[in-house]
Amino acid sequence: MVLNANLSAVGDDIPSWLQERMGLSVEKLVAAKAFSHLRGTPDEMAETLQRRREVTGVSYVCAGVDNADLLAPVVELLRGS
Repeated sequence: MVLNANLSAVGDDIPSWLQERMGLSVEKLVAAKAFSHLRGTPDEMAETLQRRREVTGVSYVCAGVDNADLLAPVVELLRGS
């Protein structure tokens, strides 16, 4: 089985359209421990994604192009794993 998860926010950057339409904020995502929110250093984000894969079986994680630069170091850390 293949499972996919979409990231709505990376770090403290939430797209304005999500803030406006859904009333999201970093504080709300952190308080809810939102699966769709990834934050921390690249090492911490990589560790979080690996842990999520082990616990939930999520095989793929998708993020918007706006987060490509933030996630590039994370992808490098996870390459081949």
